[in-house]
Amino acid sequence: MAKKSPSNSSENSASQRIVKAVLIAIVVAPFVVFPPVRFPSKNAPGVLAQPEAFSARKFAAKLWTEKLIPSAKTAIDARTLYIALEANPADAARKHARSVGIGGTSYYFVAGEGIVTAIDGDGITLALADGVKNTLVIDTGLVFGNAVRDGTGLLDVNTFANSEEFNAIASELNAIVEKDVIPTAQKLGTVGAKLSFTGIAELTGTHGDPRPLHLIPLKVEAKP
Repeated sequence: MAKKSPSNSSENSASQRIVKAVLIAIVVAPFVVFPPVRFPSKNAPGVLAQPEAFSARKFAAKLWTEKLIPSAKTAIDARTLYIALEANPADAARKHARSVGIGGTSYYFVAGEGIVTAIDGDGITLALADGVKNTLVIDTGLVFGNAVRDGTGLLDVNTFANSEEFNAIASELNAIVEKDVIPTAQKLGTVGAKLSFTGIAELTGTHGDPRPLHLIPLKVEAKP
């Protein structure tokens, strides 16, 4: 058997290396041109920004300043509400309440003026302009429940991703009342002072005399 010459072995090795290089190039080329994983820059054109996590505190603060307080002009006058409740409580609930259940809770968005007649640890009692018969109490204790959130009719639970977000908004609105509104009411609420008020009155059922209405205050101001 003839032995392979050194030149033939070198040529074969070179050919093998060329073939191997070509195969590697064929395999690698698509990944160079079209990399399997890309990490685009956040600021790259066409990259969608990730949605910001929902903040009940920010939402409540914006709602308070941009919608809730400006909507005070839609509140029913307290004296008008008393007249409606005295005439027909069920009809008053249908016409003026923001959230009504059958025999359940009704929220009234109420405004008015009155003279402070009494103060205690839980509230400030006001006599409305038509005398002592119709009085109203501005509650100054801790705020619970959903009256502030639901009483103006500004929010719809169906527009929120889940009930946890909706309930968190109620808590944040209550915190605003406790932190900002109630201290103002307590400062201004001296016997004999004339105050204007806007707030939410909560009534359960449509039976019995609702006087005095108890109000969760949204805004309290001194009047000359």
